[in-house]
Amino acid sequence: MANSQERINNLTTQIEQLKGIDATSDQQQQFNPMVQQLQSSIAQEKVRIRDMKLSTIGLYKQDLSDSFEELSKKYLQARVE
Repeated sequence: MANSQERINNLTTQIEQLKGIDATSDQQQQFNPMVQQLQSSIAQEKVRIRDMKLSTIGLYKQDLSDSFEELSKKYLQARVE
């Protein structure tokens, strides 16, 4: 996730640099698609971060479920004995 956040920061810096250029309106029109592409890349990275977080939560949930099953089995065995 750190790499994705670093990439987002780099892309944001690039956008700020493009917007900070003192350009004619023709040049600015050329920069607009670049800015939009960079914004799209940032959005994709944010989705990737979200997916990684959700994946981590899913793995944690599975671990909890497995632990609960194991404890339930031990409990039932203890009751039977």
